[in-house]
Amino acid sequence: MVGQLCSIKGVVTRTSQVRPELIVGVFRCNDCGTESQPVLQPFHYTEPPACRDPQCENKSRFQLVPTHPQTRFGDWQKIRLQEDTNNIPAGCVPRTMELIARNDGVEVAKPGDRIIAVGCPIVVPEVAKLLGQAHRREVQREMSGVQRAQQEAQQEMEGATGLRALGVRELKYRMCFLATTITDANGDDRKMTEAVKDSTDGAAEREYVRLTPAELEKVRLMRGHDNLLKALTDCVAPNIFKHDVVKLGLLLQMVGGVSKNTLEQIGLRGDINVCIVGDPSTAKSQFLKWVASNVSRGVYTSGKASTASGLTATVTRDADTGDRTIEAGALMLSDRGVCCIDEFDKMDVKDQVAIHEAMEQQTISIAKAGIKATLSARTSLLAAMNPIGGKYDRRKPLQKNVAMTAPIMSRFDLMFVIVDESSDDADYAIADQLLRLHRFGDRAVRPPFSTEDFQLYLRYTRSLTPRLKEESVQLIVAAYRDMRLQDSLSNRSKVYRVTTRLLESIIRLSEAVAKLYMSEDVKPAHVEVALELMRQSLSTLDMTEVELVGISDPFEVASEGIKAEPVDQQQRQQEQQQQQDVPQATAGEQSMTARRKRGKTATVASAPAPASRKTVISADHYFGIVNRIVARLQSLGESNPPSRAELVTWYMEQVRSLNKSQLEVELRYVNLVIQKMLKDGNLLEVEVHEGEGEKMFIDPNYNPDVTKQ
Repeated sequence: MVGQLCSIKGVVTRTSQVRPELIVGVFRCNDCGTESQPVLQPFHYTEPPACRDPQCENKSRFQLVPTHPQTRFGDWQKIRLQEDTNNIPAGCVPRTMELIARNDGVEVAKPGDRIIAVGCPIVVPEVAKLLGQAHRREVQREMSGVQRAQQEAQQEMEGATGLRALGVRELKYRMCFLATTITDANGDDRKMTEAVKDSTDGAAEREYVRLTPAELEKVRLMRGHDNLLKALTDCVAPNIFKHDVVKLGLLLQMVGGVSKNTLEQIGLRGDINVCIVGDPSTAKSQFLKWVASNVSRGVYTSGKASTASGLTATVTRDADTGDRTIEAGALMLSDRGVCCIDEFDKMDVKDQVAIHEAMEQQTISIAKAGIKATLSARTSLLAAMNPIGGKYDRRKPLQKNVAMTAPIMSRFDLMFVIVDESSDDADYAIADQLLRLHRFGDRAVRPPFSTEDFQLYLRYTRSLTPRLKEESVQLIVAAYRDMRLQDSLSNRSKVYRVTTRLLESIIRLSEAVAKLYMSEDVKPAHVEVALELMRQSLSTLDMTEVELVGISDPFEVASEGIKAEPVDQQQRQQEQQQQQDVPQATAGEQSMTARRKRGKTATVASAPAPASRKTVISADHYFGIVNRIVARLQSLGESNPPSRAELVTWYMEQVRSLNKSQLEVELRYVNLVIQKMLKDGNLLEVEVHEGEGEKMFIDPNYNPDVTKQ
């Protein structure tokens, strides 16, 4: 393979600084001043063996003439390439190889890039280890005068050579790869990153993507899907059953928000951080591995085997030059990508503290070994962890269930809790899907879009920069004020705090939704989808309380509140003309539930009102009502089922010892609990006989033991 043209593929782990390389040199004799013929430099500084002047006997005192027309320099960079994890042989560790890039090949690859290098393997001597002065003097002493004379005579016969200057010893060689071209392994050679400084919006560095006409047409066809958000979510980890809300959060994380800079050049991050807390065997690691393998720059690591230096950066000494260099960690390797950390709860506290700056400021500051630098870590963090004790305790708040400090918890935009619940329908569906995957492989799951089309759509939408509209700003402010008010009135402050970071999270999620719909502006309908996802995320955190009103399906909100936007200017003008003919409605005139019942599409809000107040009761109170209702229906049996009014009347008789004000509150609670049980599918309302009205039944697959946890 040495000297043959081939290609290698791997991940860049470290790059050196670009240095000048002497390719051809002309030397001047220090004794007589005669200039030598051009001398090639074969990977080693090589001087002419003797002066050209026959009368001059100089053989060692020469000086390079850098300004001579025939002296040529070139750019040179050393790149360390690590073997791709998918190509590692069984029982082996990832191998590394040093790449030598020249001229146009320098500064093409960055740490974390997956590249394909075309060139040829070469063998170079370990010159750096052989140039020690003490060792050279020792070798020269061991040589006799006759041997030195023979060596000088042989040098005159063989011409210019650099390796002869090392003396007589056993040379050690190493394999390198001389790269002629370096390309992106993901096939996206048209992608380029530029720093765009916009004085109007202070946009930070953004990524621009060029698409061919065929690819652009494919993206437009995907954008015209009837239920785009649901279709894209189904493409996220299609082998995992359900967890649609978690998949939607991961989809928005892969797209990300819009990074900005303030007038003081302070960066505002646009990347979205997500944390998944779940019981064992709830597919947390599968989510992380899928995301790491489907983003352009994804790094997967385990928390127990990761240290602070391994996550951020470390200072090492270069073997050739002896200079101290910075070696990138996992967060730097996933710059402009996603860093997936599994077993986040197994990390030491001092190692968790090391990622504080990277999660919020998106930088890594290092000051050690005489090096003081601030490095970029513009990455999204996806963490997965198990609760304390291996099982999530519903009776305790989130902070009592996870081994995580409050500062890190507040830096996550979305947190999901996945509880392993026993359900006949869910267990059967999971078993059926797993068996079909074992039997048919990838053919068992057919997502709406192929993996290549899905990645193309994400790569294009990541480059978009939607702007917030005034109506969306008012809606976000109203929702944030309502969340702050409920945080001060309810018991949720013991679980999490609604801070300014939550407001920025809503903005980032809204921008990500607008990107998915290829919209130039962040519309109120996009904000509503982000708010519903945020409410779903927050509702899973506090299982000591149950929210009875206000939890909607973000996919229903998206399908009803977002219209298919035009793909060209003519369609955009027609859409605007149609919107002018339809009277607009404010967000305060009708709630999202009423809009679903009326079957109308959400329109742009001119003056949105604050969101409606939610009804929240304690989990003990909620499960107490549920257990009484279930016990009543089980005692009556299917032969004598009650109606909803009869069931409510019976319950109010059971609590008739309460005072008047408490009875009014309890009446509202029992109606909302029955409504929630109907929505969750725990109860069924069926008309048995015509004219007798609808009767209440327990779902046959309902497990009443779940409510007692």
